[in-house]
Amino acid sequence: MPKNKRIDLPDHAIYGPFASVVAHADGTKTLKQLIENNEWVYEKQFTTGEIKKYISAIEHLAEYGYLGVTHAQSIRKADIARALREAGVNADDLVLVHSSLSAFGHVEGGADAVIDAFLEVLGPNGTLLMPTFTQSAIYCDGEWITSKAYRPFNVAKPEVWVGKIPATFCQRPGVLRSAHPTHSVAGCGPLAEKCLADHRETDPPTCHRSPFGKLVDHNGRMVWFGADLATATFFHFLEDEMDLPYLKPALCRVEREDGTIDSVLVPRWLPGHRDFYRFPGESSKMYRRLIEMRLAIRSAALGLGQIKLIDSAQMYELGMAALKSDPNLLLCDNPECVFCRTHNKRR
Repeated sequence: MPKNKRIDLPDHAIYGPFASVVAHADGTKTLKQLIENNEWVYEKQFTTGEIKKYISAIEHLAEYGYLGVTHAQSIRKADIARALREAGVNADDLVLVHSSLSAFGHVEGGADAVIDAFLEVLGPNGTLLMPTFTQSAIYCDGEWITSKAYRPFNVAKPEVWVGKIPATFCQRPGVLRSAHPTHSVAGCGPLAEKCLADHRETDPPTCHRSPFGKLVDHNGRMVWFGADLATATFFHFLEDEMDLPYLKPALCRVEREDGTIDSVLVPRWLPGHRDFYRFPGESSKMYRRLIEMRLAIRSAALGLGQIKLIDSAQMYELGMAALKSDPNLLLCDNPECVFCRTHNKRR
């Protein structure tokens, strides 16, 4: 397996349920049966996130010949294009896509097929954006940030932590990528440069100059392709617009073209916990309020997953009104959550 294609396998590869799943894959059992057997062995029900990691790892190992896999059902590019249109994606749209390839089952052609389907539906006058976030922050609000996923940001390297689809997308010829060290976005199409070029490395991650602000300026739409609505980075844009007090400066690292590494101070960074991080996203306080305010969420089924679409202009209008009424909507009410308890204005 090429070095740049290697991944960390779940449970450190040789310990825990994933190793047991692989060890008992004898060609007669389905992956569903293998996972259910290990739920019985470990006396726990695996979360959706854990199962998606197992599926992604199995598919990755199969891609490079470590395992043989047959698929009872496959999703083709034409199926993806049909579902995108059903969810409300139109030609000439500007869309920002949060994605999860493993949510649907087996996709023929993998991430490339998904990208090709979006480009086909959007047409030559449409613009496609995808978050290509990285973990380059090392210090914020008096605390050193330690993460195994830490990498100094380099605009030319597709070392993203938000999935295979955006990692594949940002390697394509003609795709641009913004320069922000933690919240970069990649894009192609007529509006890509307008959405990406203004976001400087010393800007707040989700300020109005960021692609999230440009999304509103250009009447863009947000698509959750298999991803849960909890992955709503747009809510951080609303936090920045409100200048909420828990946004703090952070020190980030940037790798230059000559290999040297600089430290960059990023204002109004995004530390701590949020209520909308919970799954499913619709169960969070913010989404419940927005749905009460008649936020329109269009959806379409695809394989085992769903595609959801929200207009950024409506999300902005309703979200700002909701936060002006209650600035704590994005913080959780769990008394054991130190971050949210500390910054909740009612406490």
